[in-house]
Amino acid sequence: MKASNQELYEKIMSLEIDEDSINFTFSDRLSRENKWKKSYCKRCLVEYKKFIYLSSISNKNLTPSDQVDQVWHLHLTYTKSYWLNLCRNILNTELHHGPTKGGEIELNKYKEQYQQTLNIYKKEFNEFPPNDIWPNLEKRFNNADKFIRVNSSEYTIFKDTYKTIIIMLFLPIAVYASENNAGENDFWFYVKVIFGIYVVYKILKWLSKIGGSGNSGGCGSGCGGCSGCGG
Repeated sequence: MKASNQELYEKIMSLEIDEDSINFTFSDRLSRENKWKKSYCKRCLVEYKKFIYLSSISNKNLTPSDQVDQVWHLHLTYTKSYWLNLCRNILNTELHHGPTKGGEIELNKYKEQYQQTLNIYKKEFNEFPPNDIWPNLEKRFNNADKFIRVNSSEYTIFKDTYKTIIIMLFLPIAVYASENNAGENDFWFYVKVIFGIYVVYKILKWLSKIGGSGNSGGCGSGCGGCSGCGG
C-alpha cells in the first residue's frame, strides 16, 4: 500500500501508544473496557491510526466507526501521547473531538461524513476497510444511542437481550410439552402462552425506544477545529 503522503502515514503508524514496558497497556485497557479480544484491539488500533491519517490529509471533517471512536476516546485520556506526541510532534496541529448537538440535522451530517470516510479510505488505501471494524452506514448508526457505560460486577450483560428473554421463557414450555402428551386443550393453552410471551416481547421492545431518540451516534474529526461526537 502506498499512501499519498507516505511520510506522514509512516509517522502516524509508528506512534507508540502501547507501552510494552508497563504491566497494563493501552490495549489492555481497551480490551477490558470494551470486552474485546487482544487481537481485535490491536487491529482497531491500526484502523484508528489510519483514521487519524485520513483526517489529516482530508479537507473535510470525517467520522469514524464506533470501534475506532472507542480507541479515540481512550487515546484522548492519554494526554501526553495524544496532544504532545501525536498532535504537536506529528500532525503539527490539533485534532479535536467534541459532543454532538443531537437531532436529525446532526444525524444526517454524521451519516454523510461516515460514508465519506469509507469512500476516502477506499480511495487512499486502494482497499475496502474491514467490515468487522468499519460496518456499513446502516449498522454504524443503528441503535447508536443505546450505548451505556456499566460496571460488569453490578450488571449481567446479555447480547441480543430480547432474543434471550424469548428463549428463556419459551424453553421451559417446550420442555414441559415434550414430556407430556398434550391433548387438544393443552395445545391451545400453549398457543395462548406463546402469544402472551410475544406481547411481552413487543412491550419491552417498545419501552426500550422511549427516550432513545435524538442522538446522532456520530462523531467527526477536524484538524485545527472542534468537531462533534455522540453515542
